[in-house]
Amino acid sequence: MKKTITLLSIALLFTAGRSQNSNTGSNGGFRVSKYLMEIPPGMVVVEGGIYTLPDEKNELRPDTISPFCISMYEETNFQYGQYLRFLKRFTTLDENMNALYEQALPDTELWFKEGLNEELATYLSKNYLWNPLFKNYPVLGLTTEQISRYALWKSDRINELILIREGILDYDTMPGDTAAVFSTRGYLNGTWLGMEKRRIADANAPNGERKVRIEDGIFLPNYRLPSVEEWKLAALDMGDEKYTYPTHKKEKAPRRWNNSWFGFLFVQEEKMGDDTIVPELSKLGLKPVNDESSNEKERNPSNYGMYKLESNASEFILSSTGALYTGTSWGNPVKTLHSTYFKDEKKWGYTLPGDPEFHNEEKGFRSMHVGFRLAMDYILYPKDQKLPFPRKKGKG
Repeated sequence: MKKTITLLSIALLFTAGRSQNSNTGSNGGFRVSKYLMEIPPGMVVVEGGIYTLPDEKNELRPDTISPFCISMYEETNFQYGQYLRFLKRFTTLDENMNALYEQALPDTELWFKEGLNEELATYLSKNYLWNPLFKNYPVLGLTTEQISRYALWKSDRINELILIREGILDYDTMPGDTAAVFSTRGYLNGTWLGMEKRRIADANAPNGERKVRIEDGIFLPNYRLPSVEEWKLAALDMGDEKYTYPTHKKEKAPRRWNNSWFGFLFVQEEKMGDDTIVPELSKLGLKPVNDESSNEKERNPSNYGMYKLESNASEFILSSTGALYTGTSWGNPVKTLHSTYFKDEKKWGYTLPGDPEFHNEEKGFRSMHVGFRLAMDYILYPKDQKLPFPRKKGKG
């Protein structure tokens, strides 16, 4: 009997230990002497702490924000395309995968609602998602539900890559059944039927060995959309004065992963193409997430090492009341809810309910001027926490 891939979140089974250091700057950021969590490729760490941020009425109030990772770039067509190819690949093994594939597709017809001329809208509806020319452009036209499923799939891929790298799993390029496709949840609860290469030595376990556990600190937390407070903090460059939290330099995929389904986890480096459509899109403000722009402000990252927070596409964020989108966009130059004013002193601006420009998006909302970048909890382990074996890479 064929089994489907489970795309459910992993419940974190432990609480991270952390300590507070009053000497980290005016915001009182959290700090520990040793960081064990591996920083995922293409992400940076924003240190947590108590921050004074403006609310919807532009009044200052303190917020306690836990440390988190956030993507340097918006997720791209290439990255999301790998997810779609993955789903399509297994439609021959499981008929349910075809439905998942159809549900995951962006609505490319939305290009005709963006005020573009007919010729350009037609070209983009047919080419923007799949043409290699646009592989490093932000993926657009998705709902937050579609993004959530993609984020969970990506969480499984990064954890699978880590276990293969550490010699725990074999690299299976063509599983014969969807039950043999790695999922973190399936590995932990014993329903995953893939190839295991070795286990961790543990004198207290049967036969002296066991599987990796959540509390070992090997698995990474799930990818997810940033919260409103996290996006505010990242966008406004608020942190300790010297930015001494862990950072992650741009990391190219090792040769082994370049042509595998793991290559999308790493930042794709490529210059902007010379096709005639590229300058036209550039004039509209839509560019590759990592283009070598002549505009110094767009070319250089923020102090946190993030790009295009204030340009390219608006970005989905999550609040207690649902999904919002934030930031300016090529297709919507009007400031949206929780939009950042990147002029003079950085101040936080709002469009409030009742104003004609207010955006309170219903479930299922999507647009070709809204993309997303992902975030992840950053776990600060107790100082005496030790990994069950020496990690080959990413000691933090």
